[in-house]
Amino acid sequence: MAFILDNLFPIAIVILGILFIIFPLKFRFMMWFWEKLYSRRLNDTMTKWGFRFLGICLLVVLLVSLLI
Repeated sequence: MAFILDNLFPIAIVILGILFIIFPLKFRFMMWFWEKLYSRRLNDTMTKWGFRFLGICLLVVLLVSLLI
């Protein structure tokens, strides 16, 4: 179990962050969740840059956690 958390979890975060940055509009299910949560429509540009920002944040958090 420790092997999985130590090795595969950071790799999964990196892959997820890269996917958010490269293919931000492929995550339509998250857009649907956001629209249900806040009951308002989102335009594609706002969503695209929001997911890119989320991907960058994931990578930065992983980098900081590896440095500490």
